Amino acid sequence: ISSFSISLFDKKEKVDRFLEIINNDCIKEKFIISFTYEEYINNKDKINELISLGYKIAVFIDDKFVLNEINKRKLDIFSYILTNEIMYKDIFDGDRLIIIEK
Repeated sequence: ISSFSISLFDKKEKVDRFLEIINNDCIKEKFIISFTYEEYINNKDKINELISLGYKIAVFIDDKFVLNEINKRKLDIFSYILTNEIMYKDIFDGDRLIIIEK
């Protein structure tokens, strides 16, 4: 799992070079790009494009995330959900949820 600096979206050439490096089915299977939920909301089109290109995306949610059925369904597009909140343990599919210890 690798964090992706949102500022890279302002540098199209760097993003293109990065994606060219990991644009391989074997790498795409193992390499996961992570964003916070807030970063996703602010860059939804660009991140959705990565998802449509076959990249695995993880989203980090914290205690500020408003958990309701609508927001929970919005998380369905992500390969993984990262959190440091144990309260989400019983809410999300265990295979997709990764709890990061504080």
